[in-house]
Amino acid sequence: MVRVQQRSTTEWRRTMQAGEVRRTHVLIEDPEAVVFDDYARFRAHGFETAVCTGPSCGACPLLHGASCRLLDEADILLTTIDLRDPNSRSVLRTIRSRHPEVPVVVRVAGRVAQHGFGKDELLDGCEVIVPGAGFIDQVGALRRALARWSDAWGMAVG
Repeated sequence: MVRVQQRSTTEWRRTMQAGEVRRTHVLIEDPEAVVFDDYARFRAHGFETAVCTGPSCGACPLLHGASCRLLDEADILLTTIDLRDPNSRSVLRTIRSRHPEVPVVVRVAGRVAQHGFGKDELLDGCEVIVPGAGFIDQVGALRRALARWSDAWGMAVG
């Protein structure tokens, strides 16, 4: 079962058994988080997941100057952003400034994705995928971002 952020009070899904290697924590920010069972598939690929709806519902603590415990505990972020939305841009900018050590995979949403997102400075350093990218494409993007992060920060990724 994957838990969903409700007013930022959710805990990570913990099903670790004795001797199990720690899994990478991926925070999935999805404004249309409807089918949460899909996120459980990430576990088969070595990820623990937490899901939040991000700034779309107005409950994102980052919109109100607070910290986000889910983000604080995340190893990587998979987020959906509409580059035209000022709240989404503000939250992504805040995440990148407060947590430069957390790699970010961005699914670009909206008409901007259809017409190309060009050279938006907000996406510099992010692994970018388009909406409709399949599950395996998303896992690949997470792995590429983690590998790039480990090279940049001199850390080993398991």
